[in-house]
Amino acid sequence: MSNANYSSENLERFLVMAAEKGLMNKNTAQAIRIAAGKVLSVLEDHERMDVREIDRDRVFHRFQNLNGMKYSPESLGTYRSRFGSALDEFIAYTTDPSAYKFQGRTGTVSQKKNGKQSARQPVKKASSQKRIEAPIVVAQPSQNDSLMIPVPIRDGAMVRIFGVPADLTEDEAKKISAVIQAYASK
Repeated sequence: MSNANYSSENLERFLVMAAEKGLMNKNTAQAIRIAAGKVLSVLEDHERMDVREIDRDRVFHRFQNLNGMKYSPESLGTYRSRFGSALDEFIAYTTDPSAYKFQGRTGTVSQKKNGKQSARQPVKKASSQKRIEAPIVVAQPSQNDSLMIPVPIRDGAMVRIFGVPADLTEDEAKKISAVIQAYASK
């Protein structure tokens, strides 16, 4: 298959088709398509040609650096997961359409007291591929080898610490901590 088959444009077409043909739940496909589209919007033109070749972590870090202030850590975690799912599903389908089976979460099932099933608990993924969920809060490297560290401090409050050296020492961390503690109201 040519690399054009694995373009970001074809990824979006795949997600629309997967919903229309019932390969995925329409709401799931739409959520994955929207998240993947937003993350993939940071790609350079040459990166759009073959999504198999992109470094997922670097692309997501670029997205987060450009848009992270717009989203909560939980939303960023969801976007990262959906972005990965979009790539995995698209690559699996494009590699072998006749053998494709949606590998994402297909629904939820739990047992009621009467023994009947109801939609409550997540069903295990039936996947031969290893999927790794990224932590919700991660220090992000910036262009000058310093970090942006998101720190959730309470519901609805997120502090972002910018310019932290990537090679921060323990003594330097204690110094930063002491400065922050000086601002706390007693």
